[in-house]
Amino acid sequence: MPFAFGGHIAEGGAFSILQFPEADLPYVVYLEQLAGAAYLDKLEDVDRYLAAMNRLCVDSVPPKHSAELLGKIVGEI
Repeated sequence: MPFAFGGHIAEGGAFSILQFPEADLPYVVYLEQLAGAAYLDKLEDVDRYLAAMNRLCVDSVPPKHSAELLGKIVGEI
């Protein structure tokens, strides 16, 4: 995410969305925190994180421009 973009939807912390190869297993959201971890599997929670991930994908720099952006950031340090 470019610094000029400002805040983004996932500023609250990192998360992972786990998807398993078995079709009957639901998505699970994994949250790692200072004192432990949490696994969210309620549909409403998972949907919130799926929407956040989709928003991050839309707002982020395309992969083909990532190296250019990182080089620019390093040059500014």
